Amino acid sequence: MLDVVNSDVRLRFEQIIGSVQAKLDVPIVHATLIGDVQQEIVFGAGPLAAGPDVQTLPIAYAICRHTVAMQHPLVVDDAFTHPLLSCELAVTELRVAAYLGAPLRYMNYQHRGALCAIDVRKRRWSKKDIVIVMEAAKQIIQLHE
Repeated sequence: MLDVVNSDVRLRFEQIIGSVQAKLDVPIVHATLIGDVQQEIVFGAGPLAAGPDVQTLPIAYAICRHTVAMQHPLVVDDAFTHPLLSCELAVTELRVAAYLGAPLRYMNYQHRGALCAIDVRKRRWSKKDIVIVMEAAKQIIQLHE
């Protein structure tokens, strides 16, 4: 698991996540790890934010698994009509409307996950938004290498 117990690392995580949330004006930002049967929310802001304890969701709710599989940013302005996501449980049950995720893949390939920004409203993600999330993902990876 990622070392978010270390107070210095935890503080840096909070800064990165908070910065993304503020810059993109989104209700939810998560750093996740994807396993075979579940998604761990390692740290985040907004509903299901991990805070001091890691929270998990069944893999069927994990949009981040697509970001990990593609190994490039997943940019979805309208999840309700998106061909890959419209039937996902995160969309149909949790009402995720917009998703922007960048993969987190560490040099040792041991941990795979995503940094994602989620909105409950449809929105048009800008190129600047994508760069913000990608740069923040790089900062998270650097914390653990």
